[in-house]
Amino acid sequence: MEELVLRVPCKEELTYRQKILADPPTMTYNKAMKDCDGDYNPKTGCIDFHEGLWDEWYERWVDKVPDRFYAYLYDKTLRRHVGEVALRSVENPRSYMCSIVVEDKYRGFGYGRAGLKLLVNHAFEFLDAEELIDHLPAGRKAAHKLFTTSGFIIKEVKGEFLVYGLKKSSL
Repeated sequence: MEELVLRVPCKEELTYRQKILADPPTMTYNKAMKDCDGDYNPKTGCIDFHEGLWDEWYERWVDKVPDRFYAYLYDKTLRRHVGEVALRSVENPRSYMCSIVVEDKYRGFGYGRAGLKLLVNHAFEFLDAEELIDHLPAGRKAAHKLFTTSGFIIKEVKGEFLVYGLKKSSL
């Protein structure tokens, strides 16, 4: 999927993030999660990402390499955003927790796999990451399939979460 690229947004473009965080079909994966920031609705999984939060959030997430990386998934053919990806350092400075969210209406078209591949490449090539991880609830079958078919392996089980990992040395 050559038309998909990572695109770091400017602050004014956070309307897209606001839109997907408020979309119940997109955020259904986030229902009943614990420890969510902001005005979180556990029934829908949605998060109210109002403009009053943008400055602080942007300062924490954008242009914070090597600690954090955030970008939109942008389809050059459609000329629109289709999701978002993020990395944040954990455990040691070269281990990153990854995140990928594809807007509901674009799921099932390969954006998840292509976006995760772009994120993995960015982490290992530009951030010099040693390992990527993600914690996924056991019931998220589509996410488990995405991560396992992308080379991640289950590292451990923590309660109701499976921890996936991918080491640079395994590529």
